[in-house]
Amino acid sequence: MTSPLLRAIVSRLFTSFCTVLTSFISLKLYSLYLTKEIYGVILVGVQIISYLPLTGAGFITVLNQQILTDRDRESAKAQSWFAQLLQNYLFLFAVTVAVALMAIYCGTSIVQSSGLPISLFLSVGVAGAITFYMSGQLSFLIGQGEQIKCYLFQGILSLLGSLILYCSFAAGLGVWAFPISASLSALLLFLPVRWVLHRRIPGLPLFVLQPRPDFLERFRRIWRPALDCLMTQGWTMLTFSLDTILVGLIVGPGQAAIYGVLSRVTGISRHVLQALGEASWPRLAQQANPDLKARFMRKVDRLNAWNVGCWFGAMFATILPFMGWLLKSDWLAAPLLVALVLARHAIISMAGPHVFGIVSLGLFKENARLARREVIASVIPAIILSYTMGTVGTAIGYLIGTCCVSTWQFTRLYFVSTNQPWVKEWCGLYARGIVGALLSFTLAAILWRECQSFGHVPGWAAVIAGGIALLLAWSVTAGIELWRTHFNPIKT
Repeated sequence: MTSPLLRAIVSRLFTSFCTVLTSFISLKLYSLYLTKEIYGVILVGVQIISYLPLTGAGFITVLNQQILTDRDRESAKAQSWFAQLLQNYLFLFAVTVAVALMAIYCGTSIVQSSGLPISLFLSVGVAGAITFYMSGQLSFLIGQGEQIKCYLFQGILSLLGSLILYCSFAAGLGVWAFPISASLSALLLFLPVRWVLHRRIPGLPLFVLQPRPDFLERFRRIWRPALDCLMTQGWTMLTFSLDTILVGLIVGPGQAAIYGVLSRVTGISRHVLQALGEASWPRLAQQANPDLKARFMRKVDRLNAWNVGCWFGAMFATILPFMGWLLKSDWLAAPLLVALVLARHAIISMAGPHVFGIVSLGLFKENARLARREVIASVIPAIILSYTMGTVGTAIGYLIGTCCVSTWQFTRLYFVSTNQPWVKEWCGLYARGIVGALLSFTLAAILWRECQSFGHVPGWAAVIAGGIALLLAWSVTAGIELWRTHFNPIKT
């Protein structure tokens, strides 16, 4: 791997570590200071607000891709000014939309029966708009060649949010800790991020609203690919959040809290595993040689397949005792639900590099089409099964949609777009994932059983057992891959 890419991956892993750490701290705080019913009501509102970044993410992703591939520095600089101005307009739009969405949500029965004040949810909406603006500023750093700083700032933002959340709960602010931690952490990091942007774009004001003469012309040029990218990210966001909303509205807030906590833990794993693909796509976008691009993606694919298989195999063997230690007993999910959610996120993680590879090619419209198919294929069976099977039905419905699309269609789109055969490579990727999962699951299960033979063992020790199994599985799979590529006498 090249040195810049290695630094980008390491910094992205730092962000993932911070996200993992702060997420588990947050879950512990929620179980200590809130009931699962109250948390379920707030969680649905937060999930609704989480769609706000989509209003700007489509534009920022397309602009980043164009800036990275633009060899004319003056043209790239003008595009950067346009991106900042557009994001400021979108922030004002986001504040209005967020408040309106929360006002609508306050009219639902689950909010009215909770007894929580309307002002709380309106504050959550404003905090979501502030977080949206900060997220856009961080994403814009990637287009300016500051990918490493972007990831470092994201990690710091997670740490700040968790610290403020703890202080707010400890001060007795209760549910108000949600909007306070989200907005205050973003505001504290705003000036350092703007300082980095100002160095890359000299003369950039702190908050610009005055349009330039070519604003409308530039907007017309990017609005179509930006809309396609927006639809991609919108459908993707629905894939990862609408299930929790459906559980809350159909099954109830208590079950939504249980399902939401499990989804968040598995989502953390997916967030860590997608570091490789996320750090690689800017390099892919800048690589003009198709042969070098294909060779690079093949290495990323195979490494990702081993990582996903080993990670989720060890996780399946140890997640239940760990969550039993982390949370109260009434917050725990049943083993069947855990298996269904883990299987779905493992399949999505396998397709991760190809999704980012499609972004690097600028195929936003095709990406949006596949993401839309997955949501439709997931939501329809999920709604039907939720009424008859409860939370398990929701998980089964979403697993059906994932198997129909993420299992192979993103992979096929990427390889066909780069004129490469895909069936053999797809089979090889899933074979690696399955072997890695079986190996790490077996090792983790044996280690955890041996730990329990010494008597009462705290649930956090399951993480250590899973981590050791993961390292052992990685070592074995690395040896397998090296043998296949360098020492296989048949290939030689």
